[in-house]
Amino acid sequence: MRKDSALKKINKICIIVIVLFLLTSCIFSRKTRMHAHVNRYFDIISLKDTISIKITDNGQEINDKYYFHDGEYFNVKDSQLFLSTKRETEFNFLIGFYEYKIKIEKYGENFKTMIFLISPELGTIFLSAFYYDKNYKIYRIEKSQMVEFY
Repeated sequence: MRKDSALKKINKICIIVIVLFLLTSCIFSRKTRMHAHVNRYFDIISLKDTISIKITDNGQEINDKYYFHDGEYFNVKDSQLFLSTKRETEFNFLIGFYEYKIKIEKYGENFKTMIFLISPELGTIFLSAFYYDKNYKIYRIEKSQMVEFY
């Protein structure tokens, strides 16, 4: 009788541990795949303090990672602000010979980060937009078909 009681307690503890493990992994990690109308898709992995975005376009992959600091997300490569629910802003920055603009604004109840290429010959060219909610869950991505780099 004592053996059965002990086994039942151990089984209950194991089940509780497994349920807690599954719950915490669901709470602290989200992976979303977004498909485009062309041969392109986006894998978004949200952890507690980082967001990774993998863009696969015609078999080529681009990986970007963003870290959480003071309530906003910044690019790991250059510490540029990328996602914010705290403020609306816009700023220009250089990568190599190219000038870019990031514009972060409220979008209804949600938020939107837009990225533009600044060209002396062509003006301001839209590259992409990321739409996200107050919890930084990205639910929509727009990419321009107009600009391609080789």
